[in-house]
Amino acid sequence: MTCFGLYLITFLKMLYKDGRPFWLIPPIDGYECMFDFAGPGYHLYIITFFWSYTIIMYSMKYSSNVNMALVKSLFGVLVLLSFWILIAGLYTGAIFIYQNVIGMLYGIIYLVLCLNFDREIHRLCEKTGFIV
Repeated sequence: MTCFGLYLITFLKMLYKDGRPFWLIPPIDGYECMFDFAGPGYHLYIITFFWSYTIIMYSMKYSSNVNMALVKSLFGVLVLLSFWILIAGLYTGAIFIYQNVIGMLYGIIYLVLCLNFDREIHRLCEKTGFIV
């Protein structure tokens, strides 16, 4: 599911063709090796979808004993990591704030869709992988 979401984000990057700060503003020195478009951002998409989905599935849904202190601390770490990546992208001149925020919003939307259709997605994956 994560790879399909990354495929959609890559498609949106090619559709938007949104530049990086060091491409658009000459005095900013950034990573000169980044040749892809910036928006929507991959980093916050991965944090908001993959890591949130992993925490929800393994710590809440499929766990017999839900440890809410652990779940809250893991989500707290994700929030801190999100802010750190947001500041790091600005500091290095690799990505604008709105590009990260849009990547995060797409990650949240995709997370909600995957959580709502989790049972159907799981059944389709079993049917494609195994003869039931």
